[in-house]
Amino acid sequence: MNAKQTTTRAAQTDGEAHRFWRQAQPHARQIARQRGGTGRRMKSENERADENPDPFIINKETPMSETIMQLNFKYDVSAEDYTSAVAPLAEQFAAVSGLRWKIWMINEDESEAGGIYLFEDDAALQTFLESDLAAAVTSHPALRDFSVKPFKVMEEQTAVTRGPVHLAAAS
Repeated sequence: MNAKQTTTRAAQTDGEAHRFWRQAQPHARQIARQRGGTGRRMKSENERADENPDPFIINKETPMSETIMQLNFKYDVSAEDYTSAVAPLAEQFAAVSGLRWKIWMINEDESEAGGIYLFEDDAALQTFLESDLAAAVTSHPALRDFSVKPFKVMEEQTAVTRGPVHLAAAS
């Protein structure tokens, strides 16, 4: 592949990714309007007791310092199309306030993807979950079956096993 072909393919990939995420925008805006804000509204355990489970719940009764979020979901496109579509989002995720890092994950055999995120605290996680970026991802028609789980970091044990959490706090 020569330089011109490489540039042309990169432009095509960017265009495909833009079309992929643009499809989600009307639905994301509709969800935001329904929830009275710009993103997903978090519900308490009591509010959701009689409703369908909403994966975007964090337990506000447990004070957290650094917070890990594990996100998993299924995708309904080829792994190549999914990977090309999310590549431009890396910079958007890198700019999320309070997000120290994100690890991107994919299991092509199961058509499942997700991420492990480290947030400064539960407030930063909450802000992200209510953001337009989170709404666009979770409302995209090619993505489904979301599982969002927050965890408190077990700092002492993580330090012993050389987990990268303490490194992120030092930067």
